[in-house]
Amino acid sequence: MGWQGSVMQYQIHHNLSPSREQAPYVLDVQSTLLDKLATRVVIPLYAGDTMPFKPLSHVTPVFPIENKDFYLLTPFMAAMPSKWLGDVVLDCRAQSHLIVSAIDALLSGI
Repeated sequence: MGWQGSVMQYQIHHNLSPSREQAPYVLDVQSTLLDKLATRVVIPLYAGDTMPFKPLSHVTPVFPIENKDFYLLTPFMAAMPSKWLGDVVLDCRAQSHLIVSAIDALLSGI
């Protein structure tokens, strides 16, 4: 069952979508002002041994989750139904600058 609590930007959730085998976690990056929408913009997190390409430090920052490093695959950012957000695993609001920098690097190349 999807996560039913208050939606918060910059929280990592268990991924309940069909892609959960490759990306067990997703980071919600959508503004909380748009929490009434049926979808959320998320970025999947992959373990190092499942990365589909070589990590790029400024685009794919690392987040430790349950004693393992997971890479934020910013190039795979997409919308997904809110019902596919599982429980919150990690609150990353304190790292929002790192996340926004990765998104900026993806969009502007800088």
